[in-house]
Amino acid sequence: MNRYSLLLRAAYLELLDSVPFENYMNIDETPLSIMRKQGYLWGFCCREFTVFATGTRSMSMLDKVVGSENGVKKTITSDMYPGYISYAKMNPDVKQQGCLTHLKRDFKHCYQYLNKEVS
Repeated sequence: MNRYSLLLRAAYLELLDSVPFENYMNIDETPLSIMRKQGYLWGFCCREFTVFATGTRSMSMLDKVVGSENGVKKTITSDMYPGYISYAKMNPDVKQQGCLTHLKRDFKHCYQYLNKEVS
């Protein structure tokens, strides 16, 4: 670890530890390749801060970062990746809502598909 990483590590860990106590957050993940190793970069956008974490795409990342069973009711906004839906179903204090941008894209695809069928 370089000295800048060491200087920022405590602040990063403090933010990461704060995520489970947030009531609202937007979450997304994207594939990431570092030194030929595949993984995912996750973004957890809370009201006052955003924190990133790397790991797998499994629901265990949500358990690890967002947490469960701490009694904090939360709403997560995300795409419709089944991991988010399953996470919300398994945690009664968590509600999942779809991202409006993804919904808009889905409607656009439906519209285009229906117009091809009619033409």
